[in-house]
Amino acid sequence: MENQTANIDLAILASDVTAKLTTVFDGLVEIAEIVAAVAEAEKERHNNRDRNDEKTWDESYGDYRLAKVIAESVGAVRQAISHPTFGGSLGDIARAVEDRARHYECAEELRARQTEIAATIAAQEAGETALRVESGFTLISAFLKERKEGRNKRYSAHVLYTIEGVLFEDLAYYDVKTRTFIASEKSIGLHPTNRTTGDIAPLFRGGMTEEEIGKAAHIKDNILSALHAELGPRKRAA
Repeated sequence: MENQTANIDLAILASDVTAKLTTVFDGLVEIAEIVAAVAEAEKERHNNRDRNDEKTWDESYGDYRLAKVIAESVGAVRQAISHPTFGGSLGDIARAVEDRARHYECAEELRARQTEIAATIAAQEAGETALRVESGFTLISAFLKERKEGRNKRYSAHVLYTIEGVLFEDLAYYDVKTRTFIASEKSIGLHPTNRTTGDIAPLFRGGMTEEEIGKAAHIKDNILSALHAELGPRKRAA
């Protein structure tokens, strides 16, 4: 049984169950009308009975009660399958099918992102030893900035440069006492900002050729060189 259930396609199963429930719902239309009419008639007969009625009160009530329960049971089954307000089982299955599709889309997007991240990391690692290729890097300026964050201050070194006429900016936070970068140098320069669009423009990405990796590594080297030059020599902490 476990092997059989493991191979069941849930989408097909949902479609099959929906079709069968719909058949049951439609098949109860005629009988639902009949039992509802009978129940109403028995109710009227019981409520309006008199002394000349052939049936005793108990017999009359028994007929009314049975007809009422039959009508309610058929109605409950039909509403359980398809409810005008809450949807019933058919509505529940339809919503669950849609939710499942959304979850599968999310899972596929996550897998794609993980694949892209892995490919990007591989390109970054390849860039550490890649043969450098002239990238067209043109330094515009480098400068230091100081920003207050509450009672503290944060210090960053910035570099502006162009590649084929497009202006980019990158930065790295540093320790003002030691004049050293806070982050690892391997991570610096990887995510410059395109100053024209305001978007992050990662240097490395999945699917890059050796030449593209060499150019990206050349850009990263120049970013680090400009930041180091602006930061000045390292100081010993007090």
